[in-house]
Amino acid sequence: LGGFGSTAGTSTAQEGLVHTEIDVSSTANELKDASKVCIVPGYGLAVAQAQTAIADIAKTLKAAGKDVKFAVHPVAGRMPGQLNVLLAEAGVP
Repeated sequence: LGGFGSTAGTSTAQEGLVHTEIDVSSTANELKDASKVCIVPGYGLAVAQAQTAIADIAKTLKAAGKDVKFAVHPVAGRMPGQLNVLLAEAGVP
């Protein structure tokens, strides 16, 4: 996530972890090819008010036969339960 000011491609951290930047169309292709998807929303989803967009993505993936799960930290967002409420408002079970 991020990479502001860096060039696109693959980079390796000191710890030996590999980070690869991808664009929107590559992300869409990865989601299309996946059989299971775990969406991990965070504070950025709340700030961007993107709960409806992520709900639409999840519904589209489920309609295509994908196994879609959400992993929400209990205190993600600005207060406990905030993301749960935002996702529930968007119709995410």
